[in-house]
Amino acid sequence: MMLSIRYRHLSPPASLDEDIEDLLLPLGEYCRLDEAEVVIEHRTEQSPAYLARVKVAVPGPDLTVEATDHTPENAYRRAVAEIDRKLRDRKAQRTRRRINGRKHAQNFRIGRRSR
Repeated sequence: MMLSIRYRHLSPPASLDEDIEDLLLPLGEYCRLDEAEVVIEHRTEQSPAYLARVKVAVPGPDLTVEATDHTPENAYRRAVAEIDRKLRDRKAQRTRRRINGRKHAQNFRIGRRSR
């Protein structure tokens, strides 16, 4: 996965890059992540002052999420939580489609077979 991190109007602490990677890399368990672009912006004229924009290239339509908060770390965590929720929903939707397409779909539950 290619990861691009940009900061606008902000001098980030050294630990922020590591936090970004630590939160974003585990999302690859839901589907293949080809590319991720993270932009963290400090907007002095607005409240909350920090905007985190995360764009993830995955098979199918790409996911883009924006989140705001009073600290750059929390704004980024909110954006990643939303990406995580969307990826989980996609995976569950694919599973439901696969099960509903079977001949006797009412006899199956997600994850295991029932009688």
